[in-house]
Amino acid sequence: MNRRKGLGAALRWTTMSFWLWPSVAASLAFVAGTLLSGVAVGETGFAETLFVGGPGAARTVLTALVGGLVTALSVIFSLAITGLQVAHQQYSPRLLRNFIRDTGTKITLGVFASVVAYMLAILRVLPPSDSADPIPRLAIVIGLAMFMVCVGVVAFFAQHITNSIRVTDAMQRVVAVGGMVVDRSVAPAKRAATSSVESLDLSTMRWSA
Repeated sequence: MNRRKGLGAALRWTTMSFWLWPSVAASLAFVAGTLLSGVAVGETGFAETLFVGGPGAARTVLTALVGGLVTALSVIFSLAITGLQVAHQQYSPRLLRNFIRDTGTKITLGVFASVVAYMLAILRVLPPSDSADPIPRLAIVIGLAMFMVCVGVVAFFAQHITNSIRVTDAMQRVVAVGGMVVDRSVAPAKRAATSSVESLDLSTMRWSA
């Protein structure tokens, strides 16, 4: 029983943790960026069509994208938390807790953290600006595509956070979470009461003559 409780607590912790999955995604993206940076496309015309420019241009582009992603992420989450604080004061204190546990929030943070970690991995292995060494053009193009994915995630998160602070949807989530908490709290007492009733010796429950 204690082992099952421990596994259940660990599963709830991994599900509700705000930083765990974004950290895992960022770590995997950093490893992927490091591996893809070692993939040589070859000195062909196709390589030039992937990314036109040398090490200096690649460093400038990637640095600008990383700075823009970090700034956008900070602004988006600042505005979202400000709106949630207003809703938190007016409706329910559980809104901020639900925001931290929300899957859409973790996906958004994970995507941004992954793209930033991926681009930092590429920046780490870029040759100097005045070098004639080849650059990881394939990894750079994949990074640009990931940046475009981040643009779409911004639109998704804007709609998601708007729905999160809508009164009817917010109250429905609060009621659902409250019901789950009550069920978890009452379930042990129900099981104890049921086991105690089943253990009664009905033969002793007789009317005295």
